[in-house]
Amino acid sequence: ARKSAILESSLDPIITINHEGVITEFNRAAEQTFGHPRGDVLGTKPSDVLFPPAISEGHRNRIDRYLDMGEGSMLGRRSEVTAVRKGGKTFPAELAMTMSEERGAPVMTFFVRDISQRKRAEEQQSRYAAELERSNRELEQFAYVASHDLQEPLRKIRTFGDRLEMKCGDALDDTG
Repeated sequence: ARKSAILESSLDPIITINHEGVITEFNRAAEQTFGHPRGDVLGTKPSDVLFPPAISEGHRNRIDRYLDMGEGSMLGRRSEVTAVRKGGKTFPAELAMTMSEERGAPVMTFFVRDISQRKRAEEQQSRYAAELERSNRELEQFAYVASHDLQEPLRKIRTFGDRLEMKCGDALDDTG
C-alpha cells in the first residue's frame, strides 16, 4: 500500500521493468507525461513506446546489458535522453535508473522528468545572451566612432588655444 501510494503521488513518471525488460509499473505521472494509458503500456518494452525509433535499438541493447550484468554507466546518475509521447512527438527528458531485486530477479526502475520547459528557458537565455553580446558590440562600435568624431573638434580647439597662447603669451588682450 505504501509503495502504491508513493508511485501514484509522485509528480514525476516512475516506470519499472522486470528481468525480461518489459514494463511492470507505469504510474499516473507517466500516463500524463507520455500520454499512454497504464494498461496499454504494461507488458511492453520501454524502447517500443517511450523512445524514438531511431534510438530505441540502442536503449533496448543497453537495458538488456544492465539487466544481464546489473551494472552500467547510467545507473545511479541522471542523464538527458530523448523520449516520445503517444502521438510521436519527442521531448527532452532527464532519466535516472536504479537496479534492485524482486523475488530474486533484477528489476530496473526509471525516474523520468520532462525537461522541455527547462530546455526552452535555456534556449531563450542563450538567445538573450547572444542578443546582448551583439548589442554590446554595436555599443562599443558606436562609442569608438563617437570618441573618434569628438576628438577632431577637441584637437582644433587645442590647436587654436596653443596659437592664441603663442601669439599673446601671458598678456591676453581684448583681441586675443
